[in-house]
Amino acid sequence: MMSIRFMISFQFNDDFTLLPYHLERFASR
Repeated sequence: MMSIRFMISFQFNDDFTLLPYHLERFASR
C-alpha cells in the first residue's frame, strides 16, 4: 500500500528529482 501511495505521490508531484531521495529513504527503512 505504501509503495502505491509513493508512486501516486510521484505521479501527482511529477518530481523525478526527488524520486531517488525517496527511494533511498524507503530502502533505508
